[in-house]
Amino acid sequence: MHSERTSSTFFTFRLHRRYHHPRIRYTDGRMTDSVAATPPPAPIDATTAILQAVLKATQSASRLASSDLAYYAATSPDIATAAAASKARLYGIVSSLFASATAAATVSGELVEGGAEDKKRRTNKRVKIADASELGEDAWGKFGDINDTLFEKADTFLDLAKSNKRPGRAPLPNPIIPAITATNTWAPKRKYGTLRASLVDADIPKPQLLFKAQPDNHTDEPFKPLLTSKPNAKIGLAESLQLEYDDDAEVGEDEDEEVEGKGSALVYKNPYAYEIEHAKFSKSLKKKATPIASQPLEGTSPIWVRDATAVADMLEALRAVDAFAVDLEHHDYHSYIGFVCLMQISTREQDYLIDTLILRAPELEVLNEVFTNPKIVKVLHGASFDVIWLQRDFGIYVVGMFDTYYAAKVLSLEGKSLAFLLDRFCAFTAAKEYQMADWRIRPLPDVMMDYARCDTHFLLFVYDTLRNMLLDAGEDKLESVLASSRRECLKTYIRGGVYSPESGRSGARALAEKFGVPESQLPLLSSLLSFRDKVARDTDEGARYVMTNRALATLAKVVPTDLAGVARTVRGGGLSAPLQARVTDLIKILVDFDPVASARSKKSAAAPPVTKTEDIPMRTTVPMATPAADPEAERATQARRAALAMELFPSSTHISRRSRSEFWGSVFN
Repeated sequence: MHSERTSSTFFTFRLHRRYHHPRIRYTDGRMTDSVAATPPPAPIDATTAILQAVLKATQSASRLASSDLAYYAATSPDIATAAAASKARLYGIVSSLFASATAAATVSGELVEGGAEDKKRRTNKRVKIADASELGEDAWGKFGDINDTLFEKADTFLDLAKSNKRPGRAPLPNPIIPAITATNTWAPKRKYGTLRASLVDADIPKPQLLFKAQPDNHTDEPFKPLLTSKPNAKIGLAESLQLEYDDDAEVGEDEDEEVEGKGSALVYKNPYAYEIEHAKFSKSLKKKATPIASQPLEGTSPIWVRDATAVADMLEALRAVDAFAVDLEHHDYHSYIGFVCLMQISTREQDYLIDTLILRAPELEVLNEVFTNPKIVKVLHGASFDVIWLQRDFGIYVVGMFDTYYAAKVLSLEGKSLAFLLDRFCAFTAAKEYQMADWRIRPLPDVMMDYARCDTHFLLFVYDTLRNMLLDAGEDKLESVLASSRRECLKTYIRGGVYSPESGRSGARALAEKFGVPESQLPLLSSLLSFRDKVARDTDEGARYVMTNRALATLAKVVPTDLAGVARTVRGGGLSAPLQARVTDLIKILVDFDPVASARSKKSAAAPPVTKTEDIPMRTTVPMATPAADPEAERATQARRAALAMELFPSSTHISRRSRSEFWGSVFN
């Protein structure tokens, strides 16, 4: 079977190679060199072919109930053999999936890097699944995680294929991308791996408890900019801090849950809006120049900024440059609102790591002197959230930004991620697994510090290269990037206010469509979303830590009405600490929605209350007189019973009641 890639990025399959032969055989045996006699069959879209196969398999499986399979297998050896073969094949596929997804797995919990020895060790640890019990209770959750990993890998290799890259070969020339006059050929290739659990979710106290400004998760007051002064102002601070209704205000921001809605809201507009819209860049920005290679990583080290003196020294250095790169590391897994844990700033000579668990507002507000100076270009990549996090946590606003994401987009590059740009222009492979690291950890491990530094270390070289490419493509291309970057700078942080489970891409309807929740369960899903939001606010935890979207959707579909059922449904029994504390409230929501459980609950509530023995008031009673026992009468009664037994059971010579049953033993004692 031959396959080729089309311009629409789908794969087509040529089922018979004979259709591509220049000679055609007629039914009477004649041959001709004409190629127009018989048209080739229409190509089959790979997606269509896969869906047809899945549909056929699903229809076939639906005809046979799982409960009947054992019966048919017992009555027909052929069915038993076929079922066993299918079972073995399916478990083989599952084993392959697990092996593929864990190709860069950890050994003894440490980061595994490339190398023949590591590969041998990983191969020896490969798991072969032979029975469903080995998958655990959360099998579907595991499959979901595995598929996510495989799709990410597929996306990476498709990017490589589209950029004409092959292992062991030099990249072929691309007519869209001109030659680079300066390169970072010395940059080392990074090795991929996975993170040990302690780097993903560290067991540490919440650092936000030590912030001077404690997070307020329940207020619906408009967020007021933290500015106390306004450097580089064209309009005064007092005039800039005005409340107004904004129909286009983006209400709320949550990177993971993507809770975004729109509507009329009373907000403070961006106090630097006028300056952003009227910013005038340096003339050198619109002139081509030889890209300046980044400083070697070896032999240089970043400067940690943890106090006011270090901030002042860094600010002095930033005043003297024409551009600097910025990136942020954010945490919202154990925080409802989220907070910036680390800020990275790089000039062409020096990298700075600002510990934002120590320095926040107002300590870092002084950086507005350079952040709002349009003559100094701020280079960021994908700055949508960085812009509003800077406002929210530090009172920093950005005027004069160049977003390399929009540059890649305008140039129609094969990839738009920072990892792609670093690989394409700097021959540097970023260890992007550290995106998921817990950046609250202190002291910061060397590997995380290295990753954070590299996100900005090469960015100015990338900026130089992209700017030249934009100028070669036409000045309007550069203006388009600057206009998009300006729109990002105009964004304003706005508090989420009252939570609505119906809005945004994590609303009830959106989650129902994603996870296949029936329409009839939407009210329950909305109630569960509101419950999760309340728990997250009260405990200052991230919504996805309290309960994942997958768990919410599964609860809405399964509707367990007891603790054991909830524990099985929510990630195989992994109830988060906030959920454990309020699991009774969660079960009540589920019981109230379930008709059978709700009716049973109401019936129990309607029954007369059971009074505890200790609650019954004591009464004084006069004992009634009872006749004394008559020994003679008692013996006569026993004699009559023995005679009746002899009459009914003649074979019995003696019948007596034993104090302990020979069959039941002491069970009923």
